[in-house]
Amino acid sequence: MAKAITIEVNRKELFKSKLSADLEDSLRECTDALDEIEHVRTKLVKALDPNYDWMEHTMDFFWECEPSPSGFCVYHFTDIPRDSCIYCHQPSERK
Repeated sequence: MAKAITIEVNRKELFKSKLSADLEDSLRECTDALDEIEHVRTKLVKALDPNYDWMEHTMDFFWECEPSPSGFCVYHFTDIPRDSCIYCHQPSERK
């Protein structure tokens, strides 16, 4: 004798699960794109300024910096308060 199997689908939970997976995929794609942009930007800045080292410096994309090859202020990692751009010597707050 065969038994009947009943499957109940909760459409709301199924939709939330699918949406969550789609969001995770989109977030992963965005993160990969940002990583690629950072990689290309670092290569360009390094080509413009052989003294720039991504392991020792960080760029502040908020402040434009005319003397900087990247066009933005660059700070040494040891300069925790970012008091002195290595090109224009301005603080990140521009007091």
